[in-house]
Amino acid sequence: MMPMSPKRTSAKSDRAANLLAAWPEVRERIAGAPKLFIGLDFDGTLSPIVQHFADARLPGETKGLIARLGKLPGVEVAIVSGRALDDLKSRVGLRDITYIATHGFDIERRGRLWHHPRAAEFKRVTAQVAKELARELAPFNGVNLEPKGYTLAVHYRQAPDAKTVAMAKRAFERVVSPWREAGEVRVTLGKRLLEVRPGEPWGKGHGLAMLLGGPGADARKIVDTSGAFTGDAKDVLALYIGDDETDEDGFKAIRRIGITARVGGTTVPTAAEYRLASIAEVRQFLELVAGTR
Repeated sequence: MMPMSPKRTSAKSDRAANLLAAWPEVRERIAGAPKLFIGLDFDGTLSPIVQHFADARLPGETKGLIARLGKLPGVEVAIVSGRALDDLKSRVGLRDITYIATHGFDIERRGRLWHHPRAAEFKRVTAQVAKELARELAPFNGVNLEPKGYTLAVHYRQAPDAKTVAMAKRAFERVVSPWREAGEVRVTLGKRLLEVRPGEPWGKGHGLAMLLGGPGADARKIVDTSGAFTGDAKDVLALYIGDDETDEDGFKAIRRIGITARVGGTTVPTAAEYRLASIAEVRQFLELVAGTR
């Protein structure tokens, strides 16, 4: 068993150090790990944030880098996203990597698919909420509804002004509140979006735990109440990099056993141990990792 690094708290802080600045220390851990698991968020981490969610693409340079990492001995790369599985795969366009989609509700690994056991139930509820939201949000220009199977997102990045956003949010609340109060759904915030997710507490961290826990792992049994992975990672050093509030689940899950970094500004509190300033710094770090393995 690889020696475990000192246990790190999962509490949020705004004092995380830059991961590139910490490279000498981090390099030693990466080089010495028998197995390396690299989890990467998509939007805002690998792909630039765009005005309309449908326009997001993976830059060619980044795609080539991920493909190269995935072919290294002892390395597994997983793209982690709130996007639906087919949507995510079409935007990344790589076959021999792992996909954790819809916040961990869908996983594809080595050609094998896993779906949350309550998938059909969640989809029925989300479809009903989406139908009501489509009707109530139709009058608001620049407010776009994105159904994603188990979840849905309301994007308001293209809304023309603050008044439109405020009115759309009130309409959103009118629709969603009864479902939320009944425990059927919960609402999370992203970058210029509102997301409706199943009421069961499940996120990207659970998807990561499913993979790190080994065959047959049940994330509900190896993720504690703080969101931390409690299973045996079997000589795996895990990395997770993301830029959004939904990525905090991932940071909490693997910080005890790996390396975590949040992309973006330095003032947002995070459970990640490190920060990276931009997508460019993410690529720079991944190039260093590729050179080390």
